[in-house]
Amino acid sequence: MKILKINSLITLVLAITLMAGCKSEKPQENNDINLPASQDAKPDHLIVLSRAQFESAEMKTGVIQPEKLEEFVRTTGYLSVPQEYRVVISSYLGGYASITPLLLGDYVKKGQFLINLTNPDIINLQQDYLVSKQKLNYLKSVYDRQVVLAAENINSQDMLLMAESDYNNMLTTKAALGQTLRLINIDPEQITPETVSPVVRLVSPIDGYIASVNAVNGQFSGPGEKLFEIINTDHLHLEMKIFEKDVMNVTPGQKIRFTLPDVKKSSFTGEVFKVGKSINMENRTVDIHAHPDIEYGLPGLIGMFVQAEIVTADRMAECVPVEALASLSGIDYIFVMRSAGNDSLVFEKIPVSVGLINDQYAEILPSSVPLIQGQQILINGVFGLMQE
Repeated sequence: MKILKINSLITLVLAITLMAGCKSEKPQENNDINLPASQDAKPDHLIVLSRAQFESAEMKTGVIQPEKLEEFVRTTGYLSVPQEYRVVISSYLGGYASITPLLLGDYVKKGQFLINLTNPDIINLQQDYLVSKQKLNYLKSVYDRQVVLAAENINSQDMLLMAESDYNNMLTTKAALGQTLRLINIDPEQITPETVSPVVRLVSPIDGYIASVNAVNGQFSGPGEKLFEIINTDHLHLEMKIFEKDVMNVTPGQKIRFTLPDVKKSSFTGEVFKVGKSINMENRTVDIHAHPDIEYGLPGLIGMFVQAEIVTADRMAECVPVEALASLSGIDYIFVMRSAGNDSLVFEKIPVSVGLINDQYAEILPSSVPLIQGQQILINGVFGLMQE
């Protein structure tokens, strides 16, 4: 009887153990076959969004389409003027400055008075000129008389030659003194004993603005020393530099776009006028000279910094808005819509090859165009999608 009870107990324990084993194996079998559908289990290249997420993030879709793209060279430079519109005022003889009413930034007209310089040497120049003028009249009469006497065989040929030499020497002296006086802005034909003065009156040779003033009343300024600088800003141009690697792509006539700091107008346009023919050996750059299309709105500040783009070529290409691109680890991606339901949308992240990029569009190279051609792509909200 006792043995029967023990056998029954063993049989019951084995039955319970078998049932427990069956229950533990069945869930494991289901996990291997059926994965629960969830956001975490989707493939890495697919992103599922709810309709509410799409709308709240103000996402938009569009399509790839042909656009005109420009190839350009970026550079920097400054505003300047041609050399003929920029002059430095100085004196060949120097002198003490007096009566300087002009200030920095004043506008002057051509021929307008700038400054008086006083120098005793100016008196000596005028004196020498008047003396040579009187001597020339005397020597001219002597020479004429010798010509008459020589014609009548009354004097020797040597006397005629000496009179001619003295006359020509004084003629040269008078001409040289006259040109020296003109250099200091004195008209020799207007000099008389009564008008001799130690003062040189300097005037402006062009219309323009006073860009610098170095003269001080009562101060002596030496010969050639800079007194004023005058700049005419009616003909502004751009001076820029490009690197050696870009010079073969830049030619006269190409269009440019440029901007200036603190100027309300977003950008200006112009044209390349000249390309330098030598390379700066220190920084391997070439000088570029360009003219703006219009000067209205350009500040007349010589030396003002500019940022420019020189358009070297343009062509049609299949493009997407730059906002449609997402970059990760050096690879560019486009998000293509694969399905759109009432409650959710599915996007696929597709790697693409990108060419030129400007402020608005990015070129999709031909090898990648078939991947997204004719399909709806995400063009706004890509950054948020990359965080998914």
